[in-house]
This record gives sequence, C-alpha cells and structure tokens, in this order.
Amino acid sequence: MVPLATLAAALAAPAEVNEWLLTALRGICAQRPSHTIFVGGQPLALEARMFGIFVGFGGTVLLGWTDDGWRRTELPRGRVLVILLIGFAFLALDGVNATLSDRALPYLYAPSSEPRLISGLWGGMALAALSMPVMSTLFWRRGIRVARPLFARWQELARPALGLAIVAAAATFGAGNATWLSLLAALSVLGSFALVNAYAVVLFWQGPTQAQRWSDLSWATACGLSLAIAELVGLAALRAWAEATLGLTWGF
Repeated sequence: MVPLATLAAALAAPAEVNEWLLTALRGICAQRPSHTIFVGGQPLALEARMFGIFVGFGGTVLLGWTDDGWRRTELPRGRVLVILLIGFAFLALDGVNATLSDRALPYLYAPSSEPRLISGLWGGMALAALSMPVMSTLFWRRGIRVARPLFARWQELARPALGLAIVAAAATFGAGNATWLSLLAALSVLGSFALVNAYAVVLFWQGPTQAQRWSDLSWATACGLSLAIAELVGLAALRAWAEATLGLTWGF
C-alpha cells in the first residue's frame, strides 16, 4: 500500500513528493546544489555522483538477476571485467579530480554534474556486478547455484548498461521528470540498503547456503527492509541534528 500511495502522490503533487524525497534522503549526501542535477527547475533527491552510484547498483541488480543471473556464482572476467574496472577507475578519477578542484589544487578538468553522474552509474554497475555473485554464493544451496560468471559475455552486460544510459540521458538532457527520477533514486537506495542488510541477516543469523527459492529468503528480506528504513531515518536525523546543533557539515 505504501508504494502505491507514493506513486499516487507523485502523480497528484509531484513537487511536494520531490521535497519529501529530498528530506528522506538527506542522510545519504549533502544535496549541494552545485553537485546536483536539476530537471525542470527541480533538484534530484541525491547529488549526481550518489544518484549514479545507487541507481547504477540497484538497476544492475534488478536487470542482472533476471533469467538465471541470480544463480550464477562466479565473478565476471575477461573483457567484461575490464569494462567494470574501467568504471571503478573513472569513478575514482572523477572523485579525486573534484576534490582537487574544491581545494584549489591542480586538477585535470573542470568538475561538472555530467561526469559525476556517468562515473557514478558506471561505478555502481561495477560494484553490483562484482558483489552479486558473492551474494548468490551465500544465499543458495549447492544444487541451485550455477558455476558460471555473471555477465559471462559483454552482450549480457549491455542490458543494464542500456537501462542506465537511458536514465543518464533523461537526467542530463531534462527528458525525464525530477520527481520520478528522485523516486527511482529513493527506491535504489532503499533496495541497496535492504539487500546488504539481508546479506548480513543470512550470514550471521538465518544461516548461509540454505535457500532453494526466493520465498526462503522472505524473512531475511523483511528484516533487511526494516533495517534499511530505520537506517535511512537515522542518517537523516543525524545529519539534521549535527548541522542544527553542532554546525557540522560534510560533503557526502
């Protein structure tokens, strides 16, 4: 009911929903206007790089675990691995370059939202592609797992890459809607936190390598989602308290 209510509100009052999403994701990053993409005059709920990382991670998990991807337990290799490692390198380079610019030190190029977004999406895709086989190894029983690399061919990587490219185009060229893009970011953040929490629940509580079907992970998923909501609320409250009471601000 909550997702349906949120979608209905996004249709009826998109500006108000976007403001609510900005507040809900306040704990994830500082939401600096200079680092944020504006669509239709409205800021997205996350700064460009954070938006890219979370949407890249969430989108790759969603699209990569279709078909039998959720069963694959080997890391990508060959050309696919090179493409992913380039994404990590680009993300690191753009982050270091922006830090040098912020501190008035020599830098390679003028920082802007577009490289932040693209490097974030690419790096988020790489992070997901390298962590998903590890999660599959922990979740599934031996007979369910498949000893095959995730994204065994670069063509398999094209599906999430194309989806993320569409998101990048919608945000960069203003072809999308700020509220829907912010909602996509919020769902990606919530899903990413919930997945990591579910991994921890299985590892330390439910027990690894026991699941035979997705329903066997329902309890871990419910715990992960509950923890994710609590974490996001706690992070937002912590940032608001630190800024209002202690005058502390930080850039992430």
